Amino acid sequence: MSKSLEKGMAVLELLDETPAGLGVREMARRLDMPASNVQRLVTTFEKLSYVEKIETSRTYRLSFKAYFLGQSALRSDRLAIAASPEIERLASEHNVCGYLSVRHQDRAVYVQVNETHGIVSTHMAPGASIPLHTTAMGKILLSALGDDEIRGLLGPGPLLALTSKSVTDVEVLLGDIRQVREKGMAFIVEENIYGIASLAAPIFNYTGRMVAALSVAIPTSSKVDEDFERLSRVVAGAARRISVACGYEAGAQDQ
Repeated sequence: MSKSLEKGMAVLELLDETPAGLGVREMARRLDMPASNVQRLVTTFEKLSYVEKIETSRTYRLSFKAYFLGQSALRSDRLAIAASPEIERLASEHNVCGYLSVRHQDRAVYVQVNETHGIVSTHMAPGASIPLHTTAMGKILLSALGDDEIRGLLGPGPLLALTSKSVTDVEVLLGDIRQVREKGMAFIVEENIYGIASLAAPIFNYTGRMVAALSVAIPTSSKVDEDFERLSRVVAGAARRISVACGYEAGAQDQ
């Protein structure tokens, strides 16, 4: 492999592992490369729109273009193949909207969407993204990070409010995330869209790393707690089967 290409890929992989962004000197230190070389690489990636500069902190992070470059591979990816029938089954058998999402920086990106059978609609499409803190799937994805990582990713707040029920205080959000870690599920009611509640479960790969979230959306009602209880087992089971299909051995043992 070309040395320049190898160094460029190392920069992109480092930024992928550090969603909050990194400065040139820190990247150079971690990669044991001259800062001038790193600066040339990130400048090139920025011109090509694969990296974006955060002006307030003079750091760099991956752009959406870099994320979507990988979406062509996702069409034949084990995760996508395993998730598709599970989402279809959830939607058709339980009259819910089903979603598969992954994290990109501080947003949840919809990878698969099935709103064919749901009573409600979020009007989301694959490729659309939404702030992590406002969705059940986003809270699941955040739960894979440590508290300090979340603070660094989201900033001091206040966070964006999409409804009057959105959590805008970072410390309150961290309390929610701790409960998500304990339960292994996330639940929200009208934090993202009025009239819609959702729940989500994590999906893991063969290394045990969380790689995605599976979620469903339902209309809010006086029986939303009963709906959550009924659907939580169904969604958790579907997420576990997808994880097993991705090689997650602990998930296979749980079945």
